[in-house]
Amino acid sequence: MVSTCCDDRCAIHLSGIGRSHAYHVVSRRKAEAFLASGRSFLEQAYGAQSPSGLRLDLPFSSKATWREAPQEDPLGDAEKAFYQALAVKEGMREARLGLGYIYLNKGHFSKAREQFQALLDDRGGDWQALLGRGVTIYEEGLSTKNSLDRESRLEAALADFDSVLKRNPNSYEARHNKILTLYRAGRYEEALKEIEDYLRGDRDSLWAQRLRGFRERIVDSPASKDK
Repeated sequence: MVSTCCDDRCAIHLSGIGRSHAYHVVSRRKAEAFLASGRSFLEQAYGAQSPSGLRLDLPFSSKATWREAPQEDPLGDAEKAFYQALAVKEGMREARLGLGYIYLNKGHFSKAREQFQALLDDRGGDWQALLGRGVTIYEEGLSTKNSLDRESRLEAALADFDSVLKRNPNSYEARHNKILTLYRAGRYEEALKEIEDYLRGDRDSLWAQRLRGFRERIVDSPASKDK
């Protein structure tokens, strides 16, 4: 009789474990489906740069050349799908990065920063989120009319780009962004030095060509000559 009771309790316990496991499997698949849907929508409008031309390095690729007609509001659809994914499974990294990009693209900089910051609070070494936060802070700096606030935000963006380079020294995105931020901050000599460092590793890309043109503008600018 005792043995039968023990067997029954064990069976109930194992049944509970089985149901719990099945629930987690179903939830994971559901979250992954929402994430895949969000990624598909986002990549219809994705470009790996910010409104002001700073570079991003997110786990998405551009499908803007697809021949299929794009959705009317792919970023809006992506936003909904990413939130659905997070509602099922909190902390999904790509969903947070996707939302950060969406808000950055729409000019909702405080919301974008919140998404990147959420990842940094969870995993401080996430250099892609750190790069995204730096880009967002830069955009916030350009959008403010307060000169002190602008200067403070540009310095904070520089700190993020330097932190990315410490974690990933080969990040051309972070070095490119550092150059543009130094220029915006009026630190022309440092910007020119960083351009030379950049071009030693990347001489042929479109970004390298743009930086050569940018170097000429710095050298020829009255502000640079006054330094």
